[in-house]
Amino acid sequence: MAPRIVAGRGGRSSSFRKRAARPSGGARRRWARRVAALGGLGAEAYIRAIVRIATLHRAVPGALLLALGACAGAPPSRAAGAGVELRAPDGVRRVGARVVLVARVRDARGLPVADCPVVWSVGTDGVGRLLAVGGAGGQTQAGDAPPGATRTSATAYAFDLGAEGVDDDVQVAPGETWCVVRADAEGAAYVAVDVPEIADSVARGAFARVAFRAVAAELPPDATVPLLAAHTLATRVVHEPDGAPRAGYVVTYDVVGGPDAHMGGARSRTVTTGADGVATATVAQASPAVGTCDVAVTVTRPAALAPSGVDETVRSGLVHVTWRAAPAVSVRCVVPARATAGEPIDVACTVRNDGDGPADDVVATQSLEGAAVFVAASDEGALRDGVVEWRIGTLGPGEERRLHAFWRPTAAGTLRAVLRAHAAGAPETAAESVGTVAPAQRPEDAR
Repeated sequence: MAPRIVAGRGGRSSSFRKRAARPSGGARRRWARRVAALGGLGAEAYIRAIVRIATLHRAVPGALLLALGACAGAPPSRAAGAGVELRAPDGVRRVGARVVLVARVRDARGLPVADCPVVWSVGTDGVGRLLAVGGAGGQTQAGDAPPGATRTSATAYAFDLGAEGVDDDVQVAPGETWCVVRADAEGAAYVAVDVPEIADSVARGAFARVAFRAVAAELPPDATVPLLAAHTLATRVVHEPDGAPRAGYVVTYDVVGGPDAHMGGARSRTVTTGADGVATATVAQASPAVGTCDVAVTVTRPAALAPSGVDETVRSGLVHVTWRAAPAVSVRCVVPARATAGEPIDVACTVRNDGDGPADDVVATQSLEGAAVFVAASDEGALRDGVVEWRIGTLGPGEERRLHAFWRPTAAGTLRAVLRAHAAGAPETAAESVGTVAPAQRPEDAR
């Protein structure tokens, strides 16, 4: 129904209102001829011309209201040039996922049309079905109830798909409507939106294809390795939702940037997933160079395994392998060559990074075999399970740390100290030292 327009009456005499509302027969005929000549104008030019004609005929209120009422009575979407635009998500969605499509109805000037009837549908030759449709006022209704009709919104709002812990708000603008589609099997959903008020049979509809797939690919994680160390990339393809491995998928690894690297002598390698669903490739440096290598990974389902009968890209992405200067941790441990039972001794320990890169997460431990008890340790060292432990942290290239552990021998014999240290990206290293403990001196021996 056309909007109802109410005229104001302030400051006008009754005779003027009567004359304006009921012009003479000749004036009405001239007004009608001039209005009829405006059929090819756009809406804004049409209204300006109506105001001009009404002014010339000294019938401003009546003629103008009649013209505007006629304009309002004709749905804006029916004008020549009106149409509908459909937005669908890019890429492929997993089976069971809810996918939102948004349609916008525009008039001949490209402006949104609010409260316009719209009909959503999903083709029966596809795998999808409508879960819900909505639009005007944020109202939602079940999409399964034919014919999936709704109206475009007059206001902007957002709605939540309801996935826990996921930011899945959908923004709706004036003149837009939406639908939610889901598929429980692999294939494509063919979604259509139709605007009955648009007279042009081509412009009134829009279509989209949404692909659903029941497989997923897990790309290799980024990695940091020492210079010249080889690194193995592993990609896994599984079935959703049970996680069963999928064999026969093609995985291509391409070195696309960073320091010179290769995979078996080539910068590209193509591997097929095995029974475990995994395809691997080993990347190595041609010469030592610090930096990050970019490896492009593409997972393809071959035509023989695809319902569509053509090769399909399951997933693609970049993996970063960073080569860094390698740390080389060395240790040294010194026990006094001679000691006396009952008298404390100092076991001197040195931990050093002899490598070209920083040594991170350095931890050193010192154990002592023989009859002795722990007294104390420097640098916040602590006794844990009979072993002194130091959490050193990071040592830069050439940096060393000197540590001390104090023990008290309790009997004559031999003491054997072992110092071990390890760091992230560096193998463990160890050193040992041996000393002799003499019996405690008796009082009579001192005389």
